[in-house]
Amino acid sequence: MQASAFSDPHAKFPSTLRELAQEYLGRIRQTLRDADLPARIELMGWSVGGTAAVEVAALAEDAGIAVERTVLLDAYPAEQWQGVPAPDEQESFRALLRMGGLPEAAPGEVLDLPGTLRRLRQAGSAMGHLPEDKLGVCLESMRASAALMRGAQQLDFSGAVTMFSVPHEDQPYLDAHGWENHAGSLRVVRVDGTHPDMVNPAYIPQIVAEAFGSGPAE
Repeated sequence: MQASAFSDPHAKFPSTLRELAQEYLGRIRQTLRDADLPARIELMGWSVGGTAAVEVAALAEDAGIAVERTVLLDAYPAEQWQGVPAPDEQESFRALLRMGGLPEAAPGEVLDLPGTLRRLRQAGSAMGHLPEDKLGVCLESMRASAALMRGAQQLDFSGAVTMFSVPHEDQPYLDAHGWENHAGSLRVVRVDGTHPDMVNPAYIPQIVAEAFGSGPAE
């Protein structure tokens, strides 16, 4: 699923993690009803989407929906972001470049939306195929996500969680084992890569094998 603002220019971003999860669960329940499917789901999420997946799992559990699998791609509990400054506009542009798989911009370089889009296109990034207005939605979504993560209280989920984690030497406050406080059981799989690599096609076979097979964990 994606933010409603990508398809509805008048949609507002959720202001809390709970509100985001409730919106997602509402869409899931509607899909199950429309397709006449049984009340059981599997969830996977990257980054903030993974943090939201655990919140959705907890709400779904309370609603009597069976959560059969919850897989997180380098996503961390909301409380680990408490006290971390939210990104400013320049850091948001730099984050878009990182998400697109590009090298870091030079220190002190001033970025803007057209220039960021141009770099993404020149590098052949999938994000470079987005129209400028949709890339702007990405930017707004990133800022909204940063805000809601810093004010959230994570719900607990009694089921099993599989967490794919990459090294974060520059962010020592991020700890995959923090999910032990919010999940019935936790399996951590260490991946030699970066945060954007978790949605890189080259890494998908490893993730699928580990998440849906019986590969070795930490």
